[in-house]
Amino acid sequence: MSTDGCQTDQPEQQDSSTRIQRLPMKQRWANYRREIKENRIKVVKLIAGGFVKHVYIPTRCQWLKMCRGEWGATEEETAAFIKDATTELFNIEVCGSHQGYAVIIRDSVRNPILAISRVAEDYVSPFYHELQGVSLALKLAMKYKIFSFSFYCISEDIAEYVTLSWASKRRCDCPPRDNPRNPGEKLDYCVRCLSYTIDEIDEGSNADKILSLINEIFSDALQFERHGYQWFDLWPATELCAKAVQHLANSGIDQDLRVDEIEEDEELAEILYKEVFSHGTEQEVMLQRNSGAECS
Repeated sequence: MSTDGCQTDQPEQQDSSTRIQRLPMKQRWANYRREIKENRIKVVKLIAGGFVKHVYIPTRCQWLKMCRGEWGATEEETAAFIKDATTELFNIEVCGSHQGYAVIIRDSVRNPILAISRVAEDYVSPFYHELQGVSLALKLAMKYKIFSFSFYCISEDIAEYVTLSWASKRRCDCPPRDNPRNPGEKLDYCVRCLSYTIDEIDEGSNADKILSLINEIFSDALQFERHGYQWFDLWPATELCAKAVQHLANSGIDQDLRVDEIEEDEELAEILYKEVFSHGTEQEVMLQRNSGAECS
């Protein structure tokens, strides 16, 4: 039972060696539509073109139930359901702060699948900790075999630095070097020749740590090239549309959340709910419209 009175359906326990069974997508969504008719609320929402309209949306409880049905409540379910989603374009968001960093993996309509935060063991800078978020995001994507995704971060500096460095990684004359993470393997790209960029964003004192981390990020990103993911683009997210990942990055807690745990965190669940449906009070919706931000 969640804090707002939503009844959480407990998933049936299954042998981990058996394939997780669920209804076909058409049947699931037919069930959702029937349930929404009885579990909906009327809200103020920003729609396409910047218009404000009163519409019906699922209650937060019903929406989270749908998320649970689509992406699972356990590690095994989440891994299996992601594997089955062969045509899904996922969204991955990262944020760094003075407290640490966070990653949220979402589906194509921004429903949450995983929300993870880590406390910085040793404070370096928000820039560095957001890079740690990028690194964690790539490791999670590889773990769950997510090869089709849009990648977002809060910092424009991070987005520009990572994207430009990736595009220029083989443009210098530096010879291949040993991979410290895999002895015997040679790395044919360079990150150190772009170190001047770090000075331009006032991170020169952290250059060694940043270059070591960006080297790890690129080493992981190259694994995606083997699966057809050729473009490593990191885009700056609109802050108004990324409050949830900022909330997690500033939480000061190490946590790994799926839908059930998100539901227990009243504040996080409400932030995600509003991000997905772009609704809120009249004042919140007008602020979003005036900012020009579209979150869904």
